[in-house]
Amino acid sequence: MRILFVLPSFPFPPGDGGSAKVFNILKFLSERHECDLICFGESGRVDLAGLRRALPLVGKVWIVRPPSWISRLLGACANLMCLRPPSFAGYSSNEMANRIDAETRHRGYDAVHLDIINMAPYQRYCRGLPSVHSPNDATSLLYLRLSDDASSMATRLRLRAASFLLARFERKNYAGFSKIHVVSDQDRDYLSGLRADADIEVVPITSGYSKDIATTVPVRAASSNLVVTVCGNLGDAVIAEGFRDFLNYTLPAVSAVKKGLQVRVLGRRVGASLLRELRKHLNVEYFAWVDDFKEFLLASDVLLLPDRAGAPGPKTRTVQAMALGRSVLGSTTAFDGIPMINGYHGACYTTQEECRDLLLRLLDDSVLRVSMGIAAAKLAGDEYSIESVGPQYEALYMRAIKSHLAREHSSVFPRRGIQS
Repeated sequence: MRILFVLPSFPFPPGDGGSAKVFNILKFLSERHECDLICFGESGRVDLAGLRRALPLVGKVWIVRPPSWISRLLGACANLMCLRPPSFAGYSSNEMANRIDAETRHRGYDAVHLDIINMAPYQRYCRGLPSVHSPNDATSLLYLRLSDDASSMATRLRLRAASFLLARFERKNYAGFSKIHVVSDQDRDYLSGLRADADIEVVPITSGYSKDIATTVPVRAASSNLVVTVCGNLGDAVIAEGFRDFLNYTLPAVSAVKKGLQVRVLGRRVGASLLRELRKHLNVEYFAWVDDFKEFLLASDVLLLPDRAGAPGPKTRTVQAMALGRSVLGSTTAFDGIPMINGYHGACYTTQEECRDLLLRLLDDSVLRVSMGIAAAKLAGDEYSIESVGPQYEALYMRAIKSHLAREHSSVFPRRGIQS
């Protein structure tokens, strides 16, 4: 197959769940098929050489300048007036549209992958090729879930409005794609309720690691210098609230007992007020991103995932840490969709009191951390390794091509395109 990937950002280094998903798909598929990509990015600021080293078999890479701030502002206002999601304006570019149109016209692609919902409107420039849209989640459902957990009325109303506009777009346009890819049954069922004739498939995320990766990494020795790593989309106000709860209630209690404890926080777009709170804790170090997430995880005794709300289905950071044999302590949201046994494959909490008690137990017991890591690695290897999930993605694109051909030759399923 020849597949063109249309992406919202440069996928290297894979610094968040979205870029990690794309990076891992490309790692698997580029060894078996021809994969080119078009993405937004600032020329001179993306690590193209690093991508080439990590994914040497990826073909052409085109980098398109993101829209200017004034274009984003004006576009967001125009979108609101037309009842379109304002976030689309951050990804609306004539240069991107022209590049997609030109490359799909001349290069003989078998399928086009359009990542996240903000890239979905570019389907109209794919010249009728088989299209796989991979929003990962039912995006309007995610915003609805976030709104239900928001603490302020203003945030709740903003998220509800975003959910309404996103659902309107999903309902009008998702039947036009050859395949819609999501990572959980809940996402599929929700989108099917919006548009029964949309062709939706569930393929889980992958850790990106091989099934036996945990056997090749060092076991963390018992030490007084314990390290807890916290990951999450802290740029989201609702998700950040779960981390703020940990910071204000759990961390002081744990630090009082574990004097040498180090806490490392990884998350992009952290708000200024939360960053000020972070800096009040002398044993907390903040990272906006890291070059090597694997090594970052391996230097941890416990990975803490404090999300209070989020999309249904497995989370990339959770399965990556489990695959590497690290003990994971998380909220029920962090483990959503993962067939884990609480206390065996990981530790799950519902209150800050539980979080405190479980974290102290894990930090006190290196044998428990190791045994939990071994069980987690076995589960992640079976369910989320690249050997397990990679072929499922490959089959997804093949079925998209067959589905497209069936539509082309059937008067019952006429070709549809993205509507405005």
